Amino acid sequence: MKKTIFRNSGLPVLLAAAFITLDLLLDRYFGGFGRFDWPHLFLAVSVLLVSFFLMNRAVDAARRAEAVQRKMREELKSRVDERTTQLEEANRVLQAEIDERSRIEQALRLARNLAESEKRHLEAVFQALPVGVVITDAQGGIVMTNGMDEQIWGPRPATRGVGDYVRYRAWWADSGKPVEPHEWASAQATERGIAVHGQVLEIERFDGSRGFILNSAVPVRDGEGRVIGSAVAIQDITGWRVAEQDQRTSAATARALMNALPESALLLDREGNILAANETAAQRLVTPLERLVGSSLFSYFAPDVGARRMGYLHRILQTRQPLQFVDERDGRSYDTHVNPVLDAAGNVTSLATFSQDITDRQAADERIQRLSSFPQLNPNPVLEVDASGCITFHNPAVTTALERLGLADDARAFLPDDMAAILHELEHQGGTELQREVHLGSAIFVANIHSSLD
Repeated sequence: MKKTIFRNSGLPVLLAAAFITLDLLLDRYFGGFGRFDWPHLFLAVSVLLVSFFLMNRAVDAARRAEAVQRKMREELKSRVDERTTQLEEANRVLQAEIDERSRIEQALRLARNLAESEKRHLEAVFQALPVGVVITDAQGGIVMTNGMDEQIWGPRPATRGVGDYVRYRAWWADSGKPVEPHEWASAQATERGIAVHGQVLEIERFDGSRGFILNSAVPVRDGEGRVIGSAVAIQDITGWRVAEQDQRTSAATARALMNALPESALLLDREGNILAANETAAQRLVTPLERLVGSSLFSYFAPDVGARRMGYLHRILQTRQPLQFVDERDGRSYDTHVNPVLDAAGNVTSLATFSQDITDRQAADERIQRLSSFPQLNPNPVLEVDASGCITFHNPAVTTALERLGLADDARAFLPDDMAAILHELEHQGGTELQREVHLGSAIFVANIHSSLD
C-alpha cells in the first residue's frame, strides 16, 4: 500500500520542492549574508504548497481506491462464500442422491435375489407336484411341463397350438368316443376362457401304452382380463380306475355268490339296517330286494324275535366275536351265524349274517334218531362192519348173547368165516343182501348181511 501511495502521489515533487526551497534559503541566507531572494523563495514555497495539495489528492484517491478494492474483495469473498455454500449444498444433495441410489440398488439386488430364490422354490414345487402340470400360451401351445407330466405322457411332440392336439389320442371314459382337439380342457380354457374340471379320459401314451387321467384346466389372464394362456393339471388315475373296475367286478362276484347261496345272506350295519342281501333273503322276508336294502332287519320280525335278535347284535358289538344261534319264525327253524366285520383298528363296522332253514333237517334228524335207536334196542345181535372187515359198531345184544353162551366178549365171533369174500361180492357184484349161518357153540344164528351205500 505504501509503495502504491508513493508511486501515484506528488510526494516526489513535494520532496524536490522542499529540497530546492531549503537549498535556496540556506544558500541565500548563509551565502548572501542574511539576504533573502524573495522571488525564488516564493517560487519554492508555491511549489511546496502545490506538492502538498497534489499529495493530499493522491492520498485521498489511494484511500478511495483502497476502499473500492476492500469492497470488491468483500463482495468477492461474499460471492465465493455463497457459491461455496451452494456447492456444498449441491454436494450434499448429490451425496444424498448417491446414497439413495446405492440403497435402491442394494434393495433391487436383494429383491432380485429374493425373486430368484422364490423362482427356484416355485420351480422345485412345480417339479415335486404329484400331478402333471402344463402351462400353455394363448394359442394352446405348450410352454412348460413338469416331471410328472412326462411320466404320464412320455416325451411330448412339439405342440404349438390347439391344432397340434390331433397328435394326442384319447377317448372319453364313459362313452369311448374319441376326444376332439377343441374338447380338451386346455383348448376350452384358451379359446373360450372357461375353467374345465375333471375330464375322465383314457389316453394312449406316446410309448403305445394306455392309461386313465383326470384332466382339468383354468385360463390365465393378464391385468386387463385377456386370456394369455392356461394352467393344466393332469392326474394319473390308472390305478384307481383299475381298482374301481376290480371293485365292481368283486362286487358283482360277491352278489353272484350271495345269490347262488340257497340260504339267506345279509350284510348289516351297526344298527341292524340292511346294507346288502341275496335273493333268498328277499324271498324269505317277502320283500323285493331293492326295497329290502336300507330297511331295518328287525322290522320284519315279531316283537319278541326282533328283541332277541337285537340282543344278539349288541352282544357281538361288545365282544367283537362271531355268534351262532337257532330260533324259530313263522313255524320254521333257522340256524343263524353272525360274523363281525372289523376295520384296521379292530372296531366293528358291519355284520355278515348267514341263516339256514333247518326245519327239514331237524325233522330228518328226528327220524334218524328214531331209527338209530332201533339197533340199540334190538334183542338180536346187530353189527356194523366197514369195507375192510373191521367192526365199527355192535349193539348190547352181542355182548349179552356171548355171555349167555359162555364165550369171550369178542364180537368178531358173529362174523361169517368168508366175510372177506362176502365184502368182495357186495362191492363188485352189486348185491345188497346176503344170508349166512354162524355157529357159536350149540347155537346157530342166521346172519342177514346188508350193504350200506355211501
